[in-house]
Amino acid sequence: MDITVIDSGRKMGFNIDTDALHFGTANQGAVVGKTIILNNTGDFPVVIELDTKGPMKYWMEYKKNEFLLDAYSNNTVELRAHVPTGATVKTYNSTLYVYYKEI
Repeated sequence: MDITVIDSGRKMGFNIDTDALHFGTANQGAVVGKTIILNNTGDFPVVIELDTKGPMKYWMEYKKNEFLLDAYSNNTVELRAHVPTGATVKTYNSTLYVYYKEI
């Protein structure tokens, strides 16, 4: 996943490509979001846990971070990146990990 930080208060950009979680372009101090859908195609329930590795780790907020996903079901998860006011103007890349454990 990635986000490009700019310092101009009058611009923003959207990236709707489906190859990754692109948060687009955001100002320093902005909050930007994405929604993902997690599907469990197995015949057993799992516990899902989300974690981010990389420079965006402490920027991320998950509306659901650890939750039960029943067999043959899906769940919508909101992700938000809180860009720090003092973030350096550049593109940041991180990885969202989705862990699951059969229960």
